[in-house]
Amino acid sequence: MITFDKIKYHSDLGNLKCGICGEPFRADTDIYYSQKVSGYVCEKCIKRFSKQQIEEFLVLFNTYKGHFGQFNISVMTLKHMIIEFFDLISYTSHTDIIELNMRLRHQALLYGYTPEQLIELMKRIIAK
Repeated sequence: MITFDKIKYHSDLGNLKCGICGEPFRADTDIYYSQKVSGYVCEKCIKRFSKQQIEEFLVLFNTYKGHFGQFNISVMTLKHMIIEFFDLISYTSHTDIIELNMRLRHQALLYGYTPEQLIELMKRIIAK
């Protein structure tokens, strides 16, 4: 399981941003650093998401870039995103389902959808 070192942000650390939400850190605020996945996280995200989710988010954002809620949620509905994902699986020779799954989760996070929202909608689509 991921662990965090709690440190005080100061200007000597440079212009750091939260690895989850992308918010810049302010002087003398508590920030959290994970050596396991190499990322800084703000207190708001530490409180909002589980350690497991934070670890997953940091891996996805370190790999594919961006941050949670970076894009306007009204532009891409989660249902449309999932349908595009299933179409991509149907019409491509790309067989790395794990990578496709990671990309779908990353895409959902960029639009501010939580993993729980993604899973719930996928269950409903598959059940139809």
